[in-house]
Order: sequence, then C-alpha cells, then structure tokens
Amino acid sequence: MNSKDSGITSTSGAIRYERNSEGIVTLTLDNPHGPVNVMDEPFEAALGAVVDRLHEEVDQTSGVILASAKKSFLAGGDLNRLASYTAEHTEEQVESIDAVKRHFRALETLGIPVVSTINGSALGGGLEFALATHYRIAADVKDSKIGLPEIGFGLLPGAGGLTRAVYMFGLKQALYKIVLPATRFTVAEAHELGLVDEVVDTIAELRPRALEWIRKNPAPAKAWDLPGFELPGGIYDADELRRSLPEPLADAALRPRFPAPAAAIIAAAEGAATGIDVALHIESRYLIRVATGQVTKNMIHALFFDSSAVSRGVKRPVGFAPRRLVRVRLTGTGHSATLLRHALEKAGVEVRTGTSGSDDAQMSLTELPPRGMAGQKSRERTISYQISIGNGAPDTASTQLLLFSPVENFRLLQIVETPDSDQRAIGLAYDLADALNKQAILTKNTPESFGERLINRLHSESQALMSEGLTLEDLHQVVSAAGFSGESAVWLPTSPTDPQAQNTALLSPCVASDAEDRLLFAAAITALKAVSEGNIGSTAEANIASFLAVGYPVWTGGAVRFATQYQDGTTGFRRRSNELKHQHGERFDVGEVISDG
Repeated sequence: MNSKDSGITSTSGAIRYERNSEGIVTLTLDNPHGPVNVMDEPFEAALGAVVDRLHEEVDQTSGVILASAKKSFLAGGDLNRLASYTAEHTEEQVESIDAVKRHFRALETLGIPVVSTINGSALGGGLEFALATHYRIAADVKDSKIGLPEIGFGLLPGAGGLTRAVYMFGLKQALYKIVLPATRFTVAEAHELGLVDEVVDTIAELRPRALEWIRKNPAPAKAWDLPGFELPGGIYDADELRRSLPEPLADAALRPRFPAPAAAIIAAAEGAATGIDVALHIESRYLIRVATGQVTKNMIHALFFDSSAVSRGVKRPVGFAPRRLVRVRLTGTGHSATLLRHALEKAGVEVRTGTSGSDDAQMSLTELPPRGMAGQKSRERTISYQISIGNGAPDTASTQLLLFSPVENFRLLQIVETPDSDQRAIGLAYDLADALNKQAILTKNTPESFGERLINRLHSESQALMSEGLTLEDLHQVVSAAGFSGESAVWLPTSPTDPQAQNTALLSPCVASDAEDRLLFAAAITALKAVSEGNIGSTAEANIASFLAVGYPVWTGGAVRFATQYQDGTTGFRRRSNELKHQHGERFDVGEVISDG
C-alpha cells in the first residue's frame, strides 16, 4: 500500500494535506487556477492554514514532505503583485512579506523533519521555500533549473532566500556565487553548491528517499537555531563586500542604474550581523525598497509581461498553430550558412543542402545578399534569408528572415514582412524561431527592418559623438554607464571617422551624461516612430527587440517604455527631447508619435 494514501486527506486551497499511518504529512502544492504553483495570495492563505494545523497536530506528526502536483516545484512570487507595490504603502507591504516568512520559519522550527521533494524547476520563491526545510531532494529531470534569479528582474531574493543563503554559505559565497549572478543552475550544479542535499534520477524516487530520511532524522534543526552558531566565513560590511567583488561581477553589480545588486549586498551585510529573524525582516525592507522603484517596475514589465507576450507569438498568423520543425532545405555558402546549419542540426532539425531533391522539406532557406547596414561590424553580423514553401511552384509562399551572426549567440530573429510575404511562410518562420530558441518579432520592410533602424540610428549618433571629440574609449565608457549590453552593441564604430577630432582630455561627467541621453533618446525616438508607422506591430515587440537587436539597457524596460516611464512621464520625455533637439539637431524631434501625459 502506498503510505501516502493510507491516512487522512484534506485540501486547503492551493495545498493538499495528507497524513499517512506513520504520522508523516505530505503537503502537495497544487494551484487550482493555473499550470504552475505561484506564491500568490491564495497560496499564502493555504500555507498559513496548513502551518497552523501542523502546530496543532505536531505531537501526532513525525515529519513533513513538501511535494508538487505540477511539472515544476514552485514558480516563485506573484510578479503582478510585486509590480503594483508603491512607496506609499511600504509598511503594509513589508508586513505582507514578513507574514509569508513567518510561515516558512514555523516549518523550519517545528521540531520535526521537513523535507522538500523537488520534482522540477525551483526558481526564486520556489527555492526560497525549499531552503526553509531541513533537507532538499531534487530529481534530475530534463530542463530542471534551481536558483535565485531575482536580481535579473531588478529584485532581490526576498522570501528568505538571500538571508538563508548567507547563513548557509557565508556572505561572499552566497553573494558572489548564487545571488548576484542570478544563475539558474542545473540540478547537478545546485547539488555541488549545496542548494540541494541529494539528487535522484527520477521523480518516482523522491518520496521513498524523503520517507527514509525522515525516519533516520527525527529531530533536525538548522545550524543557526543551535547555540554557538557562527556565520561561515565571518562578518563583512557592505563596503568590504563591494571592494572584493570579483570581475566581471563587479561591473554588473555596481552600476548606478541598477539598484538591486547594491540593495542585496547591504541587506546581506546588515542581516549577517544580527540573528536570523531580524535578518529576514531586513531582507523584506530592502525588497520593498527596490520593488517600489521605477527601474524594477520597468524590468518586471519588460522581462516578464512583454517577454511573455512576445514569446507567445503575438503576431503569429491566425490559423497557423505552432508546429515542430523537422526538416529544412538550406541554400547558401560561407561561414554564416554553416553556422545556421549547425544551429539547426543541434536543435534536432534535419538540414538538406542544395536547390534540388525531394520536396518533403517543410521549408527552404535561401541566403540573400547582405543588406545595407551601418558599419562594417553590423554588416558582418547580419545575415538574411528567404524562407519559402513550394520549391518555386505557383503556390509558393515566402517571406524574409533577418538574423545576427554567429547565430548561436544572438536570440533575435526578425521576420521581415514584405508586400510579397505569405501568411503560411510567416507561420513557419515562427516555428523556425522556436526550433532555434530565438525570440521572433514581425517587422515590416519600410525599407529597413525594426532592428536595422535601431542599429543605423545608434551608429550614426555614435559617429556624431566621435566627430565632436569623444574617443572610442570614451564611447565605450558612455555605452557601459548607460547600461547597454556590450555584446549586442553591434552598432558601435570600430574606428574613428575623423582621427583629428579625437580629444584625449578626460570625459567630463556633464559630457558623459549628455552622451548617454543622446544614445538612449536616439533609440527611443526611433522605436516610437517605428511603432507609429507600423514598422513593428506592438510596443511589447519593440521593447524586447530593442534589447536583443542593439543591447538597449534593460533597466529602462525597453526603448518605448523608456519614453513612457521617463521622469514626469511623456511630458518629461518630450521636454528632454526638445533640449536635445535644440542642442544637437532635428534628429531628436519626437514629433507627434507620443502624447503628453
């Protein structure tokens, strides 16, 4: 008999409570309203109810197993709610976060073993919940990831993850290896780090191993709840931690435009100097401090809401449901075609070459001549293809694709819609993007694609800055300070257009700030005009494409959101645009593409 099913079962909202004949309780996370478990208000209410019940029945309970009825363990916090937080309601928001932590802490201090059985990904709040248990067993299933990625969303691990990581591993190990890099570890990597205690090959092995551990460990306790606990590695203040940040983590963590890494360092240092319960409260306060800031709201909106919308294929033709790509024909020579073939084969797609043969390929990809792009670096990294169905028959359907080379390094795939484009081919282009794990956006060729417009505009503004005296080194400093992604900045000049104009004087803060604005506004105005003219179909696509095409700073939320969420809103954006227009020319005229408000 399965011991899980031989006792008492009840349900409290999103958590199922089951007691077996040994007195072992299984809490099964099972969100009734969606495909994943989320730490939303119904979950928190259910958690509070089952924790209260466990306290009432602790004398009859020999252990607790946390399990999930979904493919993943627990997806983490409710980003809709976090995005709605405001500074005016700080105290009640801190209390809301603290209430969840009290439930976690109650499980941690029950006096009986509590084991997490991690059947899939446990990211963010999911791992934070598991860290509050005494033992974590993870199944090494395909695509399962474990980690604390909150810094990447402009947040910090605020459900106890930052504090427990520090108390488990010490300040430097927790910050430098886990929290600040925001790494999504494989199960094996998480085990090696100590985020999970045991790994099994299959989900079926999780429960038996949990039962065995509970029987062998009837009264476990966390190290920090025992007398004489000392923090691993010792105590450091925030300044010491910042000074000892390893490269290249220091560059990313100390950028002034990104408040979350600095907040995480301070919260960790302050919490390490106190006890666990005070540290958890400190963590809550810093979480709310960053969550109520505009940068975090921008990043959540772009990296979650906009990204989710674009990933669903918001412009995929109606009636052309996603299909698995099995076989393509590729025509083209040279390095870029070879890279594309390798990427397709790595994705499990059969690639046939040449222009003849059987017609059972789902599509044909034909390399086109290089497009007119600004800068040699951009031309070398841009490849275009004609995608077609029908091998030239009368019913041939086609459209164009635009990728960056090397294909494996860039996530953007632009589907370039021309007057001759066919909806069938556009649908297949989305399937190609899925196969290559690319983010597809639909753009009209008027006459440039959206990505080309951004690249060309930023390249021309960079050349203007250098003609006014900025050196290449100055320009790279400006780009980095503004928060552009260097790897995606294919628009940067590789050499000065006028060496005589180069100024070897130090870049003043005033000039640097103006240069940053010129690049940020140049791309934002271009994106606004592209949306207004129908060059790209939605603001969500424009925001995501701006990250992937030109490395636009993620703290802005994307090129369009930068304009709408600027200080004082679109009125402030227009005001600053007009200043740049008067100082540097008509190219900064925002026109009527944005309304004041």
